Amino acid sequence: MAPRFDLAKQVAKLGADSLLPPAKLTAAQARKFNGLVDGVGSAGQMTRIRSRLTLNQFVSEHGKEACDAEFQAENRRRAAESRRRARGKYSFVR
Repeated sequence: MAPRFDLAKQVAKLGADSLLPPAKLTAAQARKFNGLVDGVGSAGQMTRIRSRLTLNQFVSEHGKEACDAEFQAENRRRAAESRRRARGKYSFVR
């Protein structure tokens, strides 16, 4: 007879943190986060300073993991948009 699966033993082996779903931001929070990230790269000095200060507070409130995940997702979206634009402008680019 095959050994029975013991859920409690597997949970103890993996640890409780690995069973939690990854943290995510809501759509409104993601828009605010992306606006702050864009502000950090702004040409205006006051906008950059304000964005840096607000971004630190935002990350401390919502968690570094969620903000890192949103930052990576936004970079992927921007790269895909850049590739899409390049394909439209130059038909030979794939």
